[in-house]
Amino acid sequence: MALTKAILEPDNSNLDHFPGEYGIPFFGKMLQVVDDSVKLCDDHFKKFGPVSKIDLVKNQKVLLCLGPEFNEATLFDKDDSFSSAAGYHNSLGTLYPEGMLLRDGGMHKKTRRASQPSFKTDALKSYVELLLPIQEKRIAELPVNKEFLFYDAIKPEKKLPIFQPAMVNFELVDSTMQHVKRYHRISSFSLKNQNGETITEKNYENKIYVADFFFTTCPGICIDMTRNMLKIQKKTINNPNIMLLSFSVTPKIDSVPQLKKYAKEKGVIDRKWNLVTGDKKQIYELARKSYLAVKTQGNGDEYDMIHTENFMLIDKKRQIRGFYDGTNPEDIDQLLEDIETLKSE
Repeated sequence: MALTKAILEPDNSNLDHFPGEYGIPFFGKMLQVVDDSVKLCDDHFKKFGPVSKIDLVKNQKVLLCLGPEFNEATLFDKDDSFSSAAGYHNSLGTLYPEGMLLRDGGMHKKTRRASQPSFKTDALKSYVELLLPIQEKRIAELPVNKEFLFYDAIKPEKKLPIFQPAMVNFELVDSTMQHVKRYHRISSFSLKNQNGETITEKNYENKIYVADFFFTTCPGICIDMTRNMLKIQKKTINNPNIMLLSFSVTPKIDSVPQLKKYAKEKGVIDRKWNLVTGDKKQIYELARKSYLAVKTQGNGDEYDMIHTENFMLIDKKRQIRGFYDGTNPEDIDQLLEDIETLKSE
C-alpha cells in the first residue's frame, strides 16, 4: 500500500526525517534482503520501531512499515488513509488494471464479497471439470514443430492509470478535493488565447492533450518546459487529435499581446498549441481543482499560486492519465510513449 498523499510527492526520496539506515553505497540493504529479508525486517522493527527507512539498490529509498499495529491500521483502514490503487498502479496495474488490488475502500470490499463464492470448493471443482475437456481439445489441435509464442498470447494491453485527487501530492490539490478517489474530470473553462480567441473545453473535445502552467517572464524552469513543449509539438504536428494547452499563472502580466509575442518568439503553432490568459480566480481553480498542478505558497495574495514543472496528460474523457516533469527529457520521452498508448484506447 502507499499513502495517497505521497504518491506524487516531488521529492519523496528525501526520508531524512525518518529513523533507519540506508546501508552501504549503491547496494544499500539489498544483500540483506536477498540473504534473509525476514531477519532484516525484524532487526529494523526492534531497532527503529514500526516505520524506518532503507535503501534497496541504486538509491531506491523506501520505508519499511512493520508490526501488528501498522498491519491492523492498513488492513482495516477505517479512515480511508491508505490506497492500494495508488501503490500498485505502476506494477500490478499494468497487468490487471481492473484487479481487486486496484480498488479502494468500499469498492474493494464490495468486489471481494462478490468474488468469494467463486473460490469455494464446489465452484473450483466445476471450473476444472469444465475446462479440462476444452484444454485437451485445444492441445490436440496445436500444430507440431511450430513456434508457440505463449507470452505474446497472454501479454495484456498496456493501460495508463486514471489519476484522482486523492492519489496526488496534497500540496497540489485544493483542500475541498483531496478526498476525491474517483470520477475526477477537468472542469469547464473560458479563457483567451494568444490571438484573442475564446478557448474553452470544447476546443479540446475528443482530443488528447498536454497541459501545463507557466508565465512568459519566468526566468527558471519555464525555459526548459517551453523547449520540451516545442518538442511535443514537433513530434505530434501531423496529428490534429493531439494538442497542447498552457495556462498563464500571471494573467495580469500575460495579456493577449504579451502571449502573442511569446508565441512568435518560441515558435508556437496556433492550431496546435493555445497559450491562455484571463480571470486569475478561474485559472487558480483550474490549477488546484482540475489539473492538480500548482502550490499556493506565493506572496500571500488571493488566488496566489506557484506553478510546478508538471506536464499533465489529459485523455478524450477529460481525465488525467499522467504527470511528467516538464524539464526532464526522459519524462518527455515517456509522455510521448504514453500518448501512443492513449491513441489505442
